[in-house]
Amino acid sequence: MAMLLRRMRAYLRDPYDYATSRIVGEAAFETCLDHAGFLGARIAELDGAAPASPPEHERTRGLILEGLMTGHRTADQTGGVVATRQGCIRQPMR
Repeated sequence: MAMLLRRMRAYLRDPYDYATSRIVGEAAFETCLDHAGFLGARIAELDGAAPASPPEHERTRGLILEGLMTGHRTADQTGGVVATRQGCIRQPMR
């Protein structure tokens, strides 16, 4: 899950930086988003939750995308400074 989220964040920062994101276009981004949603549902099932219905999958997908977009907007507003567990890092300027 962390790898998918990292790649999707990298794609949102710079859609043309294939070396960093490994995502070649919007369709591939949507596929990654689907994989993240299915993986999140599977993790929840392993934790004892009921299997996700199609509307629940769409909701999960929306929440993941919302989280990615919120993080992307926050990084833009802070001038590229992103808080991590190790401290703040400055993203390279575009």
